[in-house]
Amino acid sequence: MNKWIDGYVNLYGQSATTIALRDSLFPAAGKTAIEKARQGNPRVYGWMVDYFYRGYETNGITAGMKILEPYLNDSTCLTSKRQKISRRLKGMATLFTGSIAPDIGLKDNAAIAWKQSMRFTPGNSKQTYSRNSGS
Repeated sequence: MNKWIDGYVNLYGQSATTIALRDSLFPAAGKTAIEKARQGNPRVYGWMVDYFYRGYETNGITAGMKILEPYLNDSTCLTSKRQKISRRLKGMATLFTGSIAPDIGLKDNAAIAWKQSMRFTPGNSKQTYSRNSGS
């Protein structure tokens, strides 16, 4: 079944000439395939949601992750990735332009502590480094 669905997704991928186009075509492929599977066996339906979750997560296709949300609330969907998808969607909701990531503490080879801060901006992450005092 993997080979068959890989071929189906690759048909959509052949039309993608840019990353942006790929990121819009793959969610369309997923929605179409999942909706067809939804009408049949619940295990196939759940497997299909899992398959597209893995693909969207691996390729960083956030639009694809968003199309999976309605299937999480469907009791007939036997996905094994329900918690992972839910966690990922919640994480996407909190990541927005200007949000600040938690500080990350590091030590260099001389055991000097450093702190790294990051601010999320699309296409660019601003990072600042500072040496912790008293270390």
